[in-house]
Amino acid sequence: MTPQRLASLIAFALAAVPAAASEYTRFESLQVTHSVQGDEGPACTRLALLNLPAGWSSGDAAVVLLTMAQTAAPLRDQLVSMLIEENTAVVELTSGGPASCAGDTAGTSRLAPPPDVAGELLGALDAVTRVGGAGLVVAIGYGSGAHQVLAATTEREASVRLGPDGPRFAATLALGDGTPRFALGATQVPRERASERLALLCGSLGHVADGLREDGRAELRAASAACNATLAVAANPTAVTVSFVPPRR
Repeated sequence: MTPQRLASLIAFALAAVPAAASEYTRFESLQVTHSVQGDEGPACTRLALLNLPAGWSSGDAAVVLLTMAQTAAPLRDQLVSMLIEENTAVVELTSGGPASCAGDTAGTSRLAPPPDVAGELLGALDAVTRVGGAGLVVAIGYGSGAHQVLAATTEREASVRLGPDGPRFAATLALGDGTPRFALGATQVPRERASERLALLCGSLGHVADGLREDGRAELRAASAACNATLAVAANPTAVTVSFVPPRR
């Protein structure tokens, strides 16, 4: 990767940092390799922005937040701030953003490869668990076309791209694309206490909505309701109220 390419990727990754979150957050760049299906296209690598709360450590929860277009998004920034306050790491990337692809030359470089939402999310999931050490991970898509994030929870997509023993999303949420959609992912290991921690995430969405002005309030309330309704269908009768942050191990 050339210095000019690296500078371009870093600038893109750091383009939008929520001011409300920056005071108590450590920012790092995370190298994300697009997860392809078999021989389908070149492997492209990009830099994502990793927001790490001051108290975050290996094994804690993380969210991969995929924005569908590079644009100002106050509601997205509110979400990032809320997640950081919950001691949740946030990986931010934009679909179809600048990347360095295998086989690139000066004449064939593709700074903006065609977006592949599932591949981008699953590549970020692999990076934040394997390199970052995250435990429970949720995917959130924001913007027009965000419903595509739901595919990243399917076993078909995940097993083909990350292998049968690779990491899996606990859940996905689509915002800014009509009616909010929430879907549970693969069953998590018992120590993650996924049902209880996801329930707190649902509640946090509602709390953020209560603090918003009219713009965005209804959508987050609908997202909270969809989240709670989905969890209710798959409810664990022995669930107890715990923090979204897992106990230290």
